[in-house]
Amino acid sequence: MISEDAWIDLQIRLAFQEDSLAQMSQQMAWQADELKKAQGHIMLLNQKLNDLLSALDNQNPVIDQRPPHY
Repeated sequence: MISEDAWIDLQIRLAFQEDSLAQMSQQMAWQADELKKAQGHIMLLNQKLNDLLSALDNQNPVIDQRPPHY
């Protein structure tokens, strides 16, 4: 049979593990939210970059062409 001290030690360990698990769960939820925000920002910046590149191409379409003296 398990002694009372061993039983108390197991209960303390279980309580610690439950607390640690709850903290990790909260941290993972926060990180998931932050990741979604970062992905949204990246998508927005990518769209802005594409818009700027498109506008630049429309303003000066001869950027990639050779000069006439070549």
